[in-house]
Formats: sequence, structure tokens, C-alpha cells
Amino acid sequence: MRITPAHSSRRLWAVLNAVGLSLVGLTALAPVAAGAPAAPPAAPYGAYVSITPARVLDTRSGFGTTHAGPVGAGQVLTTALAGRGGLPAAANISAVVVNLTVTAPTSGTYLTAYPADVTRPTVSSINVPAGLTAANLVTLPLHANGSVSVFNSSGSVQVLIDVLGYYSALDPGNGNGGYSQVTPRRKFDSRDPASFTGGAPFGDGDGVVVGYDFGSVASNAAVTAMVVTVTVVSPTAGGYVVAWDGTGTSLPPTSTLNFRSGQTVANLAIVPRGSDGTFPAFTAVVRVPGGTAHVLVDSIGVMTTTDPAAGGDDARFAPLPTPTRLIDTRNASTGGPALGAGQARGFGQGSIGDASSYAIAGNLTAVFPTATTFLTVYPSDVTRPTVSSVNAGPSQVVASGALVPLSLTSPRTLSDEFRIFNGAGTTNVILDVAGTFQIATPPAGTPARAGTVRGAAGGLRDSSGPAAASRRAE
Repeated sequence: MRITPAHSSRRLWAVLNAVGLSLVGLTALAPVAAGAPAAPPAAPYGAYVSITPARVLDTRSGFGTTHAGPVGAGQVLTTALAGRGGLPAAANISAVVVNLTVTAPTSGTYLTAYPADVTRPTVSSINVPAGLTAANLVTLPLHANGSVSVFNSSGSVQVLIDVLGYYSALDPGNGNGGYSQVTPRRKFDSRDPASFTGGAPFGDGDGVVVGYDFGSVASNAAVTAMVVTVTVVSPTAGGYVVAWDGTGTSLPPTSTLNFRSGQTVANLAIVPRGSDGTFPAFTAVVRVPGGTAHVLVDSIGVMTTTDPAAGGDDARFAPLPTPTRLIDTRNASTGGPALGAGQARGFGQGSIGDASSYAIAGNLTAVFPTATTFLTVYPSDVTRPTVSSVNAGPSQVVASGALVPLSLTSPRTLSDEFRIFNGAGTTNVILDVAGTFQIATPPAGTPARAGTVRGAAGGLRDSSGPAAASRRAE
């Protein structure tokens, strides 16, 4: 079952105080790996716990590390995350959710983030060209002592890590639950003349409050965080976007995505719940000094409490022992060949999950497209939604965090559980996996797959009309 948000209340903000990063980039990638995916571990409790976004590492100042200064080619930076930035002790964490930012790279490179007690896997967590700044959402298991390692492939780079939340290894005992898919939809598009912007782009400090209504008091109260893709289109200057619960009058000192002038860029975000006064909501603000930018928000899913009255699926996260490359279309044995223009290809989860797998958490990368394009990842049992997961230009390498929804139809088709659509030209695609979301208790009588088939009686419905919008200056 997916729960489909019905209400989208939005208003414009002009936020005066903010600190953060600027610009973005793409390019360079990890080598081809055709090895078999790792077998999944037994699912831990796996509830998602939001925390206030906090910066825990910045090599520019040496904050959070004994390594002050850039990370060189082939070097590995190891740092402790558990117990910092609002995270609990390592024994309570199965994986962390972070925004990994790279700035001032001296050449095109990729970085790989992984648990500090495993051999470096053949995956990439972020890709960036020389001289630019990029951020990407990464789901990352920890070493038993709470530390992670970050490998830099080429040149030298400054590295920043902002923590956003974590998946529990123990029952957190506070009502936090798991993940529920929503029917993917575009919740906001500033280019739309019907939106509160009238189709005008955002200026520096402008923002949007995106609200949800799942049709009942219990469902709305159960939401703890929203899972969205935030995209910036046609910026006239470099800048960044911050998405957070909207509390306070100044922005958190973190960034959700970074962009340069003229670039379309997207990033996944798991944003703690705020409120628009009535319904669960979050706020996204763009900083684009001296310029303008359009902002798009695509709704992917929500994190909820364990309240069964909410009607969510409460899928729990089970990390793989080490990040694993599932798809690499550069290799015929791992999903090749490349995707053509307008092509949607079905893929399966292979051996990384099992019959109760609900979604995949990982990193989706477009590799050297021949034209400006976008990728959309979606479950194979729905019509392709009008959303984007990754945006890339010709000859670029662009990665974005992804929560890949699997088909909820039973029995499933093992080779066609989800699909990846390519908008234009030809592009190779990589999917690196950090873990899966599992339905802990299959409903009685479900023969092969947990979860409620979409559209079954009792599923929540989109029942509200067009959302109101208002402007406000702080």
C-alpha cells in the first residue's frame, strides 16, 4: 500500500539569516564492478529517527577530524560519527543518513563513503568535476565503533558531512517507525503559472512550505519526516537549497543541494516534520545571491510512527554489510546495455533482498549521457510518474541519493520490480545499494510478498482540492 498525500499548503518565505555552501558539480566515477551483491543481513528494528541537521565534519577547518585540509588522491579519511551531532551511541545505530558535500576539487573525482571496518567497496557516493561543489544524500552503515571512512579517487578535495537522521539498531522505544511509499507526484513547481509564484523564479532567500494531508488525524499525526526529491532548474547564479522543518528564523548551517549557474540539479532529502499550522509540512529555502532559480519538489514517501491507525506500511531499514553495486549498464552482466532515449527498463533486486523487501536505499548515477536528460526510478506496477530522480547534462556523471520503490504486486516479477526511465539521448546508469526496507510482519494470507497491494480497500486516498498558497516575509 502506498499512502498518497492530498494537501499541499505552500507559502513564500524570505529568510534573512543563513550560512552554507555554494555551487555544484558532477564527473568521474568508480570503476566497473561485476561481482555478486552481498547477501542481506537479518533485519534490525530499523526505525528512522530524525534529528536536527548538524554539521559533524568539515576538513576546511579540521572540524570533526584530526585531518585539517584537503583529502588527497587515493587517501582515506576516517572519522567518528556516533555520539556527535545528535546521533546516539554506535550500538543504537544500524545506519546514518548524511549529506556528503565535496568542495574545491582540483580535478574530476568521485568519493566513496563506507563503514570503517570493511574493505573499500567498488561504489561511488558522490561525483564532482574540478573546481565545483556537489552534495549528495548518502545512507551509510557504521563501523561497530561508530566511524566511517571516505575515499577520494583523484586530485584533492575538501569534505563536509551533515547528519540528518539514523536508522535504529535497537527498538528506540519512542514510537519511531519506518518508511511508507507514497504515489510519486510533483508537489510543487515554481515554473507552474498556477503555483503561488505565478511561474516566476525564486530570488535569494525565497522558499516554499510544502504541506501534506493524508486524510485522517491519525495518519497526519503519524508522519515524522518527508522523503522528497528537491530540484533546482535554470539558476542564474550559483547557490544552494536548505530543506528543514522550518522552525526558527534562520537557516540551519547545512545544505540539501548545491548548484552552479545554468545547471539543473536534484537531490534526495529526508526532511523532519514541521507544520504549516494544521498539517505536517517542511520548508525549503533557496540561496542564490544576485540571481534567481526555479525550485521543484517531488514527493516520494514518508517516515512514520508505529501507530497502526496511521495506515502506513512501516517498512524497516536493513543495511547491507557493505555498500554494493547492483546495476551498472556499462557491463552486460549487471544490467547493460545503456538506456536509450525514452526507454524504461525493468530491474530486480537480485540477492540483496528477499520476498518481504519493500524498497531499496542507495545511490543512482547517470554516466556520460549523450544529451541533457533526466532519470526517473519508479515501481514497475505503476504508470511512470512525472518526477525526476537524477538530472544530467551531456558527458557528465551525476549521482543522487535514491529510495527505489519496489512493485507491491504479488506475485512479483523478479526481473521487473522497479524501472528506470531515461528522458533523452543515451546514458549508462549505476545503482549502488546501502540496504533494503523490509516489511517486518507479512499480513496473513500473503503468499510471497509483504505489504498491501496498491489500491486495495482501506488505502488512503487523495481527497482534497487545490492547495492554497500565501507569501510571508521574515
